[in-house]
Amino acid sequence: MMKWILTLVFAATTIFAQENKIVYMISGPRACSTVFMRMIEARGDFKLFHEPTMAIFGQRSVPELAGQWYNEAAFTDYAKMKKEIYQAQSQGNVFVKDISFCSQEFIFSDPEFVSNQNVHFLFLIRNPHESMLSFYLKTGFMLPNLSELVGLKQLYAEYLQVKALNPNRTKILLVDAYFKDFYGSTKKLCEHLNLPFVEHAFAWKNHGKNYTGKEKWHEQKQVGEFQKWHGRAVQSERVEAVTKYATDEEGNPTFVEALTEEDRPVLLNIFEEQMQYYQRFLEAQDDHL
Repeated sequence: MMKWILTLVFAATTIFAQENKIVYMISGPRACSTVFMRMIEARGDFKLFHEPTMAIFGQRSVPELAGQWYNEAAFTDYAKMKKEIYQAQSQGNVFVKDISFCSQEFIFSDPEFVSNQNVHFLFLIRNPHESMLSFYLKTGFMLPNLSELVGLKQLYAEYLQVKALNPNRTKILLVDAYFKDFYGSTKKLCEHLNLPFVEHAFAWKNHGKNYTGKEKWHEQKQVGEFQKWHGRAVQSERVEAVTKYATDEEGNPTFVEALTEEDRPVLLNIFEEQMQYYQRFLEAQDDHL
């Protein structure tokens, strides 16, 4: 009798897990993705994973700094990361917010996960003029690999990989369009994902400057790094206007925000390189939300 009951419980758990969604959103850095996740958090029906591949990437690319950047709970391999995501899925819907220069290895090394019918991919795309300047200014100096970290080349490759393998419709969310009508865009997204639209998801609690994100966000970074990069969204209470940067009369970036004159041509070259991939996302209109 007990064995029969346990079998039924296991079967019911499996069915619910299959019905629960994993919404996996990938963007470049500084793409307004954390404030987007605040809206998902405010819904109250998702388990959250904030940049779960970040620490794995950091431990491999800059191991000498990993101890300063990541906390003791940080994932060290994709197997453990996936296990926790799937365990969370057995309890409810899961939202994963990831960054392209970190997630690329995972996306290309795990076709089983990418092709899972319960995983729904979103690509959040911000104009590289804005995302790269935000990243550069937040860093405070010119990184030699800034072009790689801005990540639109990797992001486009991941988008093609997901389209080729995932059975669900991949959606591109353009930051300018989405945040211009955040309410209406979210309504469309809920329809696409077959989720209920939640009216109270557009205002949330200020988590404060000491929030670590470790428990509810599965945050990997030390609190100082976490607040440095995500403090504005963490301490927000609603969606705010997207930061814009200087352009000339024709709408071209001027990069007057450059910290040194030597950085301006470097920034321009990186922008022109990234625009090739941004343009490809703009042209993929069939996948726009």
